[in-house]
Amino acid sequence: MPHAPIRHTPRPSERLGMSDDFNELFQVVRPLVNEYFELHRRLVRAYDGNTDFRSNELAELAEKIPVYLETQARIFRREADRYRTGRY
Repeated sequence: MPHAPIRHTPRPSERLGMSDDFNELFQVVRPLVNEYFELHRRLVRAYDGNTDFRSNELAELAEKIPVYLETQARIFRREADRYRTGRY
């Protein structure tokens, strides 16, 4: 008697659009991080090495980056839970 075909249940990462490619996964945040560090370098040079300065643009970039990384962290925590429990 033949068995019923096993139905593929999408992993949480597949349902959320998470990529298996690290570069693709972080292609959104990498330019933000690069922009942040480039701006930081320019400002440190402009203030003769002093890091005690104010920059709204730098602050905005610094706020955007962890929001994106936290989204990715939530996805990975769901994956960890799925592998730990076997539930979706």
